[in-house]
Amino acid sequence: MTPSARRPGLALPPSATRPILLVIVAVLLVLAGLRLRSGYDALLFVEPAQRSGVRYIAIGRGAIDLVSRRLETEDFFAGRRGGDRVYPPATYAMLWPLIASGSLEAARWTWAAVLTVSLAWLCWISARASGFRDPLARLAMGLLPPASLATTLALGTGQLTIPVVALATASVLRLARSPGTRGDEATAAALFTLASVKPTLVAPVGWLLLFLPRSFVPAGIAACLYACVTGIALALRGSVASPRPVVPRPVVPRGPLFIEENMFASGYANLQNWLVHLGIGFPWVFLPPILGLALLGWWTWRHRDGDPWLLLAVAGLVARFCFYHRHYDDLLVLPVLVALARLASGATSSMAVADPSRATGEIRQASLWTLFAVAGSLVMPATLPFAVRQAAATGTWSAALVLLVHAAAHGPPLQIRGGSLSSRVDSTSPGP
Repeated sequence: MTPSARRPGLALPPSATRPILLVIVAVLLVLAGLRLRSGYDALLFVEPAQRSGVRYIAIGRGAIDLVSRRLETEDFFAGRRGGDRVYPPATYAMLWPLIASGSLEAARWTWAAVLTVSLAWLCWISARASGFRDPLARLAMGLLPPASLATTLALGTGQLTIPVVALATASVLRLARSPGTRGDEATAAALFTLASVKPTLVAPVGWLLLFLPRSFVPAGIAACLYACVTGIALALRGSVASPRPVVPRPVVPRGPLFIEENMFASGYANLQNWLVHLGIGFPWVFLPPILGLALLGWWTWRHRDGDPWLLLAVAGLVARFCFYHRHYDDLLVLPVLVALARLASGATSSMAVADPSRATGEIRQASLWTLFAVAGSLVMPATLPFAVRQAAATGTWSAALVLLVHAAAHGPPLQIRGGSLSSRVDSTSPGP
């Protein structure tokens, strides 16, 4: 191979000097320490939330979402009224062994362990998959997940977001291995099924499960597994006793726009939330997810030979924009950081071509600056006005989406050899 045909180096551009990287790493270390401490304190030590009799299933500060999911799980398997449950039966079947089979104190510590393992894996893969050769740059990428404000909120409330993002990423990376085996397909399907514990986060990633392997087997296995879990949940409903008596909540009259007025209006930076604030209610609030999934399916089919990190990033942004989400679901943007880093460093397969054109160089520079902007939107101080944080997040994520779609359109597809795709995952980004 001639020198001109070698792939671009994976070092940072000269403009990103080591003093700047040292400052970035120092700031991220401080933020990570403060925010992890705050998150774990609310999850483990603050007085836990209690069952509510009016609006939400639980109210309080300590592990409020964990308590809500626990109460919903108990109510489901005890056969109680389900008007306040927001997840399908399979979710409660997957959550029961972890958060509802013992005491609340045990559930808090068990879930803390799950979140810790998931977060550590996201840090490791973010650093390794970025493609940066400089150790400080890789360290900065690995520190972004714990330094994010969304991580604090996900930890403190006991939300499902961290393990779901980790499982969905692991599923896609397993499918991206080449040559793939039936074992890889089955593992990817199992990981995706576990990630489906929160469907609104993982639904767009289903297109990758369907199109990346050029086979219907992984998607078929995942569908069968999910159906089996649902069947088990329905079969056991009413036969699994709660570990302690739970007083049923009183029936509260609700208007026809209860969902829009009381749930979708509380999120931010998503089309469902914006429609509600514009006065557009049921059934139009369900139009953004439907259209978003349809467009993403078409786009993923067209670019299924591209870098899986790029496809995963676009799927995460579609999920964040088209479905109702709150601040802790900003972690859906983590794959975007990795995809932008891979574009900036040249690690993305579509950028690893001989004699990169001017357009490719511009994409790499734009990716680096967009990476800084998106990272900034995730680590912004909570003291900033909400309108400022919302505008910054919406603007930077929209710019990232445009850039990623543009990069996919201008990158050559991977070569197909002997009926199978050549290696999708770069050597710097090992599979799970």
